[in-house]
Amino acid sequence: MEKKYIAKWSGGKDSTYLVDELLRRGEPLDEVIFCDTGFEFPEMYDYIQKCKSYWEAKHPDLKITLLNWGKGSDIWDKWSKGKISKGNYEGRLRGFPSELGMSWCTRELKVVPVQKYIKKNYTDCEVFYYIGIAFDEPKRVPVDWKNMIYPMVTWQITEQRATEILKERGLHNPLYNHFSRTGCWLCPKQGTKSLAKLHEHYPELWHELGEMDKQYKELDAVNGFKAIGLEAVSVEVKAISRMSSEQLSMFEDEQPIGCFCK
Repeated sequence: MEKKYIAKWSGGKDSTYLVDELLRRGEPLDEVIFCDTGFEFPEMYDYIQKCKSYWEAKHPDLKITLLNWGKGSDIWDKWSKGKISKGNYEGRLRGFPSELGMSWCTRELKVVPVQKYIKKNYTDCEVFYYIGIAFDEPKRVPVDWKNMIYPMVTWQITEQRATEILKERGLHNPLYNHFSRTGCWLCPKQGTKSLAKLHEHYPELWHELGEMDKQYKELDAVNGFKAIGLEAVSVEVKAISRMSSEQLSMFEDEQPIGCFCK
């Protein structure tokens, strides 16, 4: 059976370093796949196109696929406004994804599209996936996960070193000027510190988040934005905006594991 090698690319520092290093080392790499959620930051869309053009210019035979490109928000609407089919909330709209564990957004916007794409395009092949998990994140590496490859662990590349190398190579993602993790701007998994940065640097997206939360409430959806609600989050965000840098360091702005985002 023919072996094929796929790199899952989120646009975050680890997966971007991974793809670039695989290419530089001449490791087997048949395709790079990015999944558009429809709610990436504007800079992320620009960054994806920049890296794509850069890699394609250096490696004309490399295939880079942007799944859901321009259609991610349609998938989101289908599920967020779709009705729950069983259980205590049967018949009600889902609303926002849960802030705990792997939510439907990760499954439907990232996992399922990749699975369908691979099944359709790699028939009768054994597919191996490169995953961008750094050397200093051993807890994220499964003990036994078939066909998953973690080169950065083998190469002993830490998150910090990956960041430094990308800067040296001119592939720094500008989102890291504000955030320590990348991801969807409306992700309910992000901490209050991250939301404070959203409020400060992207007021138009913050406003859109509020409008979405309001709409889900009017539709009597099960989940609003976070368990405590966006109004309570707003109070915390405004309090954080008045804190000193030292006080801010006490707050996490990372997203719990559940996406391919880093």
